[in-house]
Amino acid sequence: MDNTGLDILSKLVRLGQRKQVCPQWIPSHVGVPGNEAADELAGRGCDLPNPSSTVLTHTEIPSFQRNKMNLTWRNPPAHHWYAAKSPGLSIQCRSSRAHQTALARLRSSHLRSMTFVQGVKSFFTCPCSLLTSPAHLLDCWGISLRQLYEEQDLVCDTITRKAKQWRDKDVDFWRSVCFSDESTFEILQNKAQFVRRCRGEKFHSDCVVQTVKHPTKMIWSVISGKGTERLDVVKGMMRQDQYKDVLQNRLIPQLEEWFSNGESYIFMQGGAPCHTARSIKAFLVE
Repeated sequence: MDNTGLDILSKLVRLGQRKQVCPQWIPSHVGVPGNEAADELAGRGCDLPNPSSTVLTHTEIPSFQRNKMNLTWRNPPAHHWYAAKSPGLSIQCRSSRAHQTALARLRSSHLRSMTFVQGVKSFFTCPCSLLTSPAHLLDCWGISLRQLYEEQDLVCDTITRKAKQWRDKDVDFWRSVCFSDESTFEILQNKAQFVRRCRGEKFHSDCVVQTVKHPTKMIWSVISGKGTERLDVVKGMMRQDQYKDVLQNRLIPQLEEWFSNGESYIFMQGGAPCHTARSIKAFLVE
């Protein structure tokens, strides 16, 4: 029972010491004189701010938190990036679910190219050497912020058209794309294997497989239409200092060998934390 209920009971006990108290059940507030007014006053009281000195119980906290969340949902945020007039704007789009998700990510700036580095939003580097923030993407695509909120179908068509342009690139373009990544390799599988057996065959030789655990190795390399670089064994797991050393001593010399005539190229990498660290982004910009 919350503090309000305990307070009512204590008052009834004190009143019963002086007079006779007879609790009586009243059927809701419909049609009973005075109950309509009491219900309206109770509703007004719920909207009033709570005194800061009031101590909430464990049953009252979820109720206040739920009410706060409902008010936040009904009133859209007022920051400069969110210009929708009501929640669920992306759901109103008549395109596919993938397009609805893309629109929601653009409006909230939570793109797949975004990561949090020490609590700050950070984005991958675009082929035009700028960060792939939502504002930059809209500028590259020629879409205004007003169109993002009012002309959803047009935005979806533009995104699809831009994606098809990458799909329709010729072979010569893709020869200039380089991609590097690292991955772990195992000599034997360390994963569990399930064997179907009858009751009493737990240690039968046909139901037991001997396994040997081997340490995993992480390998890094880079590939492009020009060829592949030899594999580089990483000590332990790839850290940002190791990755910077790999880029400086392995990647850059290989790219200079592949594109020795001053040809332009596009470098791509995965979204691992060691790839998106601030030191790595600063190194790539330089």
